[in-house]
Amino acid sequence: MDSRKVRQANCSTLVALAFNLWCQRKAETGDIKPKARQVTQQELKINDLEKFGELSKRHGDKTQSELAQLWDSEVSQPTISRALAKIKHSRKKKHAAMSKQTKPNERRS
Repeated sequence: MDSRKVRQANCSTLVALAFNLWCQRKAETGDIKPKARQVTQQELKINDLEKFGELSKRHGDKTQSELAQLWDSEVSQPTISRALAKIKHSRKKKHAAMSKQTKPNERRS
């Protein structure tokens, strides 16, 4: 048996399996819509978002890793990132001074 026939056999097996699952779901629920996923939200390690907001304003020049070291309990950089998103604090800032600087490929007269 060549590889193409093997792939066709595997494909037909998968289609038959999917069809059987659809028929089973139709018999159980009366519909073939996929089951709704239960979304569980993880508990954020930073509970005091006001205190964290003050920390991020005071130390706005620090990186997320440095903010993680400054926080009271042990947290990681991704936790800091999620907390910043929770307080709607942007990750990157474009400073006004940067736009006024000379571009590197411009010639000066």
